[in-house]
Amino acid sequence: TRTGPPLSDLSPDAVLGGPVRVWRTTPRPAGEAARWPHVPAPDEDDGSHARLVAAMVRPAEGPVRPALCLLPPARDPGGRPRLLVWGDAPRTWIELSTPQIRRQGWRRRGVFPCTVALAVAAGALGPRAANVDPAWADPERFAAMAAECRHALAVVW
Repeated sequence: TRTGPPLSDLSPDAVLGGPVRVWRTTPRPAGEAARWPHVPAPDEDDGSHARLVAAMVRPAEGPVRPALCLLPPARDPGGRPRLLVWGDAPRTWIELSTPQIRRQGWRRRGVFPCTVALAVAAGALGPRAANVDPAWADPERFAAMAAECRHALAVVW
């Protein structure tokens, strides 16, 4: 069921320094990321919904970008995290996938490998932490990358 406003309503500023660090979305989000519903995630987690975690991404080339890490429901132990970034054209949340990278006019080698930093420590991810690279759960690196993004103003929103 659809609950909450579309992800396109979530500004990059909310990811860079907003009070909410984790949002809940539908159990299996599909279609354009900008249309996915989102609401702040409650502290208690029944494991049935996917989570969006505030993140920063440093592509192989180009500026640091605000991002979201989509973590599948805890009931999906084989689910892999997916990354969403703030795109240039259109200026909205896009999945960091080959088709979307091409639509942005970016080169795959210019994006990958990329450095990812989540705004929360692994403990805040609960059972989903097992599916996340431990190096990603680094709030201090997230803060440094967010400050760099704000200072450089290379990503426009």
